[in-house]
Amino acid sequence: MGLTLSNIITNEKFWNVFQPVYDLRKDTLAGYESLFRCDFASNPELVFYHAKKTGILYELDTAAVKRSIRVFNEYFSQKNKSFPYLSVNLYPSTIKHPFFIQFLHKLLEEVELPPEKVILEINEAEQNDDFVQFRKVLHDLKSRGFIIAMDDLGKGNSSLKMVLELEPEIIKFDRYFSVDLSKNLKKQRLLQAIIDFAKEDTCFILEGIETEEDLAAAKEIGVQFGQGYLLGKPEKLEDCDRSLKQVISSYNL
Repeated sequence: MGLTLSNIITNEKFWNVFQPVYDLRKDTLAGYESLFRCDFASNPELVFYHAKKTGILYELDTAAVKRSIRVFNEYFSQKNKSFPYLSVNLYPSTIKHPFFIQFLHKLLEEVELPPEKVILEINEAEQNDDFVQFRKVLHDLKSRGFIIAMDDLGKGNSSLKMVLELEPEIIKFDRYFSVDLSKNLKKQRLLQAIIDFAKEDTCFILEGIETEEDLAAAKEIGVQFGQGYLLGKPEKLEDCDRSLKQVISSYNL
């Protein structure tokens, strides 16, 4: 598997799809999350799991980010339109790697996409207990204009402790909270409490929205941003525009 993974990285035998994220208050498209896809595994998480086991997680993580940013930049530069936000997923160990900031700086020198439009999502699948060092790295990234997001609050290692320690600008609620949200008062109250507790400059994204009723409930609670199959499936960027108008007209966005 190690040789296969090295081949995947070296020859870029993978691609990216992009899932839209909507501003539920302004009823507009806010940006896209880039998602990794590969023919070698139906579940992309398995590819990263084996990369971690074989010691090449950093190489795979940065290769995926590099391709995401280049594809995104090329597409929107050609359209001569302002850039929406681009969200990319990264493991804590990648963000803490001594060469990561240098890697990002060099990459953005090659493209027109400003750091203020790049959201770095902290992947919850990897345990991280070194909050002091991690917080320093995140502070450096924020000072350079990047936006920090914590992925999948309520799943895996993501917790309120991480929110308090790392102070991300964006918090993403795991899709667990969106399933039957319109019928589940406990979920509604919990989301409302977290939103009310957080600082005013913290944004929230609810993932996994799949029904009109749950979308309406999220908007009623005050969730700022929404993501899910109801609003748009992960697609290649050239296919996203065709879906955009239909989504906006169908769900009063």
